[in-house]
Amino acid sequence: MGIEGNSRIAVVLMAIIIISSIGLVLLLNTGPQTLEWRYGDDDARREHDVIKITGIEDTDISITFVDEPDLVARVTYELHSDNTAPLYIDDDTIGVVEISGGSGNDRVKTLEIVLGIESAYNILIRGANLTASVTYSNNANVFNAVITFESPDSHIEFIVTEDISFGGEFQAFITASDVEIDVNLPDGLNGVFRYTSPSVDILSLIGWSSEPGARYETETGSTSFPFLDLSVGADSIRASLST
Repeated sequence: MGIEGNSRIAVVLMAIIIISSIGLVLLLNTGPQTLEWRYGDDDARREHDVIKITGIEDTDISITFVDEPDLVARVTYELHSDNTAPLYIDDDTIGVVEISGGSGNDRVKTLEIVLGIESAYNILIRGANLTASVTYSNNANVFNAVITFESPDSHIEFIVTEDISFGGEFQAFITASDVEIDVNLPDGLNGVFRYTSPSVDILSLIGWSSEPGARYETETGSTSFPFLDLSVGADSIRASLST
């Protein structure tokens, strides 16, 4: 698997470290800059690709999906600072992208991630003072997928559209200060939404019902496979739930 539009030896980029599908990447510089990873014709596909984002702060994050079957990830980023240093790449694990942010002036300002739809993804986002948007659409594969967002002082918008490819259990675990949820499940996908929050505002409720124990379930059965298991802990939650 290769990196598109970048040298495999050294390029001047930004101040985060990516341990990715092509190995160790040391990035220093403001952007916006873009890195891209794709499966090659001879690469064996993983059942689940991995996106791991940790140690970032004061960052705007966007994760979306695009109908490009060979795409692992396209990452566009910008720093708060203007430091520069070489980028070094070493081939390593196919289908794994790990992003670790700097501190102080080397903080990541924006991080836009576009993922493919051939494989399901296990996604981890952990940081401080984040503003995040995650949208599952464009036939995104969520078969036994897991997303975990852990940033208690942050905001996240979590969106699931009808346009997904599903099966098994799709799990989402969110810990944040402020959470906006917009879930519109396709026919055949059940769901349960569990929450811990002093403030929950249900903006829309179609095909879901309130149940004892601080949760909402689809009326067709919450944990009959396939299903979405959404667990949220936040100071404030606003949710639109439909089927």
